[in-house]
Amino acid sequence: MDRRIYAMLTVFSLGLFTGSFAGYAQPLKQVDIGVPTNSSAWFPLYVAMKKNAFHEAGFRLRPIVMDARVAVAALVSKEVPYIAQMGSAISGAGQGLPIKIVMAFAAKTHHVLVTSRDISSPQDLRGRRVGISRPGATPHRELLAVLEKYKIEPSQVTVLGLGPDQNRMLALERGQVDAIVTGVPYNLLLEPKGFKTLLYIKDVIDMPLSALTTHDDWMREKRDEVRAFIASALKATAYVKTHRSEVLPLLQEFIGLPDQAMAALAYDALRDVWPDDGLTSSQGLTNAISLAGLPASTPLSRVVDWSIVKEAAAQIKR
Repeated sequence: MDRRIYAMLTVFSLGLFTGSFAGYAQPLKQVDIGVPTNSSAWFPLYVAMKKNAFHEAGFRLRPIVMDARVAVAALVSKEVPYIAQMGSAISGAGQGLPIKIVMAFAAKTHHVLVTSRDISSPQDLRGRRVGISRPGATPHRELLAVLEKYKIEPSQVTVLGLGPDQNRMLALERGQVDAIVTGVPYNLLLEPKGFKTLLYIKDVIDMPLSALTTHDDWMREKRDEVRAFIASALKATAYVKTHRSEVLPLLQEFIGLPDQAMAALAYDALRDVWPDDGLTSSQGLTNAISLAGLPASTPLSRVVDWSIVKEAAAQIKR
């Protein structure tokens, strides 16, 4: 592995990968996936790992936390076979990198706009400071979509790149910004402190947030593995959406919530984000391509290949 990339990676320790796995005659192959920290967008994958769903396919998954741009570079150089990225993957694929989105983890965004007490409508954002992760990243693009919908000129809002969600939350609490774009469940942690969830971004724009992306070579050379991965993920998504009480403790654990009551609120807000079939809507994909700054003429086939997820879904039904 290139040391420059390796230095930027951190193994995401979930306490899942130590010891032996009883009941499996064959050794399990370790498969790495680059992830953007423990985002609720890919929570079904966490459940799949906790329930050993990938073991049936003969491998164990090791999430590795990566910045979005590093993740794409690591995938292109084949340092990792998979990444859980959407916006950066679309940008890279659209510009000709040999990668494709093959399954949607979050077909809708779970991001929200959280504001101070004195903001009662989107129009009140004029003249205010709004915290995002970084300029050009998905939260920034989503904010621009909100401003466009409510006919607010971007120049009327001061946008500040603040980094991770925790930094944005702290800036809002300290009064350094008037609003932030963040994700569920962080809004639930802020509401008891008097802040308000002004709107859910998914009610403003149809746009997927997270997806499984792999290398074009992997799709050709290891299609069976990719299909098995996707089948495991689809089964886990179905389990998550039909076993609410069983997965609430896992959701609480995964995203660090104080109690299961808050986990229940988060689950109810997130449930429709995870697609049953692993696909986005056509409009959602078109919007994601547009927000990534790619030309409207960009062929969808340059960005996504849904053939394997459809094969996996058909396989499950048999």
